Amino acid sequence: MGLSTGIQRACCRWVNRLRRPAMLATAPALLLAGCGGEMSILDPSGPAARSQYWVWWAMLIVSLVVSVALFSLWLYTFWRKAPPPERTAQQEHRIMLRWVLGVAWRCPSSASCCCWSSPPPPGAA
Repeated sequence: MGLSTGIQRACCRWVNRLRRPAMLATAPALLLAGCGGEMSILDPSGPAARSQYWVWWAMLIVSLVVSVALFSLWLYTFWRKAPPPERTAQQEHRIMLRWVLGVAWRCPSSASCCCWSSPPPPGAA
């Protein structure tokens, strides 16, 4: 493929603009295609399915609340007008080590230790 001219690039952008509304219009149909029939999660038919149904909705609501809270805190950090702290290179290095060792190393290792220390459920191979 060779280099495209300005007219060819403009034509490609025009074609891509026509595809976006079509893709946005078909996305809900594809996402809602699994919401009907006998295997639908939105229409539970037994007591076990009904309890799973409520667990699913509870997890969805809790995850949305946590996501909205974290996103708003993230946006708040961009919009606040706090002056940048003045730190030396040694202080910056110490903060970086705390984050790397504290978050990136300790959290996965403590989670792994908790998983490995608990016995397997009965009947597990």
